[in-house]
Amino acid sequence: MDTNNPNTTDPNKPSQETRPTETSKAEVSASTIARMMGVPTVTDIKILEGKIDLFATKLTAMSIKVDKIFTTLAAAPNSQDFDRIDIQIGAVKMLAKEILESLGETAKKAVQVESEEAHEQSKKLRENIRTS
Repeated sequence: MDTNNPNTTDPNKPSQETRPTETSKAEVSASTIARMMGVPTVTDIKILEGKIDLFATKLTAMSIKVDKIFTTLAAAPNSQDFDRIDIQIGAVKMLAKEILESLGETAKKAVQVESEEAHEQSKKLRENIRTS
């Protein structure tokens, strides 16, 4: 066997591949192993908690806005309110019509007398203006 030739191996001497050495062993930290396994770190959990808190705050704000909208819509008039108003307006019209019919000619005469008196007063005012 040639001892100067590096390609020859001594059968009694273990090869470098099978011989354990300190340089071939790599030290791996526990956090690296945990990361490789997919286990979240404390920092990851804190970030996730922060995001969840922010999301919960946004949901609370949206819930308050939705409640305000529902309160506003509940206070708004609906079709039943409009129906009641329509019925009340119809009742007022009928009442006014009945009053006018009951007064009949008396009301018409009173209106005519008032208009004639107003016409006479306007004539007197015109005459007074002309004379002065």
